[in-house]
Amino acid sequence: MAGPACYEPPAASGGVPFAPIDDRWNRLTDEPHIQKALTTNYHGLKAKRTAIKVVHRTRRHIAAALDDIIAAVPARTDVVVHHTPLPGEHLAEALGVPAVPVSAADLGSDQRLRARCRRRRGCPDPSTV
Repeated sequence: MAGPACYEPPAASGGVPFAPIDDRWNRLTDEPHIQKALTTNYHGLKAKRTAIKVVHRTRRHIAAALDDIIAAVPARTDVVVHHTPLPGEHLAEALGVPAVPVSAADLGSDQRLRARCRRRRGCPDPSTV
């Protein structure tokens, strides 16, 4: 199992093999000024400035998280199945395997999403899955 590093202690106490993923980007929300901006959904000029700073700070941490994810993947991986908002296609590309995005939403009614999915390397037509 792999997940944010903050979950490593509970996994270890339960005897679950665990690969920690760098979660510095996620811990940004622990900062009081960011929490305040989140509670207002970044409403107001000051909150908008905070949002821009969060995006820049998050970008610096994402590479470390992706490196940890790649290191946690077993060597014999055939396909990466990922939730649509997550960057699974990047992981699949690094591993040289196809990516299959999945969603609980019905993709059949959204033609643009279906076309975008088909354009991705190794992604089957969602209506046939």
